[in-house]
Amino acid sequence: MTAVTQELTSAPSAALSQLVVGYLPTERNALAAQRRNLAQALSAGSPRPVQSIDLRMAGSPYRAFAILSSAEPWLEVLDRTLQEASDFQSDAQRGLWWGSEVDGEVVASPLAWVMPGSGSLKATFYEDLAALDPVVVRVREEAELAFWQHTGEQVSFLDLADEEDPRSTHPRYQRPATVTASVAMARLLGRYGIQPQLLAGHSVGELTACHLAGCFDLSELIRLTTAPFLGETLAVGAMCALIGDEAVILQVIQEAGGSVMVSNRNSLRQLVISGPAAEIQAIIPKAKAAGLKAIALKVATAYHSPFLEEPHRRYREALASTRFQKARMPVVSGLTTDILPWSEVNFSQTRALLDCAFIGPVNHVGQVRRLQELGMGALVDLGPTEKLSKLARDILDIQTITALGANPTKGSGRQGFLECLAQLHTLGYSITVPE
Repeated sequence: MTAVTQELTSAPSAALSQLVVGYLPTERNALAAQRRNLAQALSAGSPRPVQSIDLRMAGSPYRAFAILSSAEPWLEVLDRTLQEASDFQSDAQRGLWWGSEVDGEVVASPLAWVMPGSGSLKATFYEDLAALDPVVVRVREEAELAFWQHTGEQVSFLDLADEEDPRSTHPRYQRPATVTASVAMARLLGRYGIQPQLLAGHSVGELTACHLAGCFDLSELIRLTTAPFLGETLAVGAMCALIGDEAVILQVIQEAGGSVMVSNRNSLRQLVISGPAAEIQAIIPKAKAAGLKAIALKVATAYHSPFLEEPHRRYREALASTRFQKARMPVVSGLTTDILPWSEVNFSQTRALLDCAFIGPVNHVGQVRRLQELGMGALVDLGPTEKLSKLARDILDIQTITALGANPTKGSGRQGFLECLAQLHTLGYSITVPE
């Protein structure tokens, strides 16, 4: 099975077209037959500017799927694919992915969505994805309205990916902007028929996961992310990522003494530490001398540590007044690495775990492994960058589980999203096109 994505510019209007095509199975004659069927379907025309075609040959599982906005260029693309695909090798540069040849329909394993924490913003993110569907703009505007209602400030989340803007690292703005980006991507995937069976979030992304599971609405998500940091001052603190052998990292932390603590176990070779800024700065040369890579994080405070005493108090108050609904699907905790408990009538346990997770360490390694134990077949990183999908590849057996970024850090966000759809299609997840 193969999937192809292309993004072309048509002069003089520079309007972007889009395509996702998938085939089953990996046989040249099947591809050629589907090319002919697709050409016949396109020649019939369609009143819609974007159309979906799902073709099946009688008595066979062969299938072609297309999202497109014009006919002839795509037939040329398919012709080139037939000419170049003799090796049946996936090639991202050509926008080409091959799946396994199977008998009958592909049965997809449970799909997991993971949502990032603070600091995952990218310039042009909203502009790139808004070209695919207006739902992206609607989500952002709804979230900005909620932010104004809860804080009294009018802010455009479009501005917060600018590193020169001092608000870009302040958690009062960065956290709601980050969760909004993930919600926008989730709604966009939903418009194309992609829905998860499992959810998890890194740090504040766990609140995003709860929202997507139906536990509370978007306005409440924005309130929970902003409430802890509505005070006038931030707790002084810093964070640093230490990369290398975990045993060496822990030894360096122990020998340094002081108040520095592990705040994130992000992958098998990456721990993040939090603590007073002076102590974090002092540990960096010691880590490098021990052969570790040390990266000071661009954050405004020491997340996931007891230094957040006052923000933690405000967060607890916000949680206490939150009206929860029972989750529609499992949400895996980054604190316990188990599924958050949901009751029909009492949400005290869930509140307590979300409360503790605010200052407790994130065990992202255990969280992702738990998703794997629950049967996850593919993971999609719903962040403006692809940090979590890269971490997942370090944690998981990538021979059996595919980790995808729905919006790659480099290149066009539109193209990256379409590539994600194409790869999901090769894995057996059905794609539909918005009306």
